[in-house]
Amino acid sequence: FREDSDICYGNTLTSIPHIGKKFDVIVANPPYGVDWKGYEKDIKNDKTERFVALPSISDGQLIFAQHIVYQLADEGIAVVVHNGSSLFSGDAGSGESQIRKYFFDNDWVEALIQLPTDEFFNTNIYTYLWVFNKNKPAERRNKIILINASEKFQPLKKNKGKKRKEITPDYQKEIVEAL
Repeated sequence: FREDSDICYGNTLTSIPHIGKKFDVIVANPPYGVDWKGYEKDIKNDKTERFVALPSISDGQLIFAQHIVYQLADEGIAVVVHNGSSLFSGDAGSGESQIRKYFFDNDWVEALIQLPTDEFFNTNIYTYLWVFNKNKPAERRNKIILINASEKFQPLKKNKGKKRKEITPDYQKEIVEAL
């Protein structure tokens, strides 16, 4: 981390230690598939107006994404790791659908990057990077870059739990160049 990083511990959805700050860069890997039932009352009574809609109680990923975008400066960029539910869950008109619509209508989603399976320690599912940019260059406005990096990996010589693949520096460079 940079020397000027500001890291606080606690639940960012309920204790909100950075609520008065905006950040130029945010990198996050919020928990996926984790319910937010224990925080439902606090989240539903939130006065910050950072939540335009609420997803299913069984998965709070899109709550974290809304919080991250709320904390992002007008010139800021964020990269957030999600599983597929942030893209595919919820029927039309559901909380999940409304949240995605909000992100797309505001033109904050610059890219969606599909990563290989078996890339993270505790899961063998596909993961996706959501790249949020509140200040897209003119040539990228009202567009979203879709990058399929699912085959950009090298098998690990020795598995680390469910992690069996890694994105090599050459593949990392290729993905960044595509972006």
